[in-house]
Amino acid sequence: MVANNSDRLGLTIDRGESNVLNVNAPNDIAIKVQGDALEEVDGFTYFVSILITVEGRM
Repeated sequence: MVANNSDRLGLTIDRGESNVLNVNAPNDIAIKVQGDALEEVDGFTYFVSILITVEGRM
């Protein structure tokens, strides 16, 4: 579904550069792009901002 919607909009998702960060949102279903599940992480750096989750909050 993610890949189909992004293709329709002319966007490309790089599976090697994409991660999932859940914040206050339990998710038992893996987010997949072209059949591969994206890696779930506890934090990441986005440009110059560092995002981390602490006890389910940012």
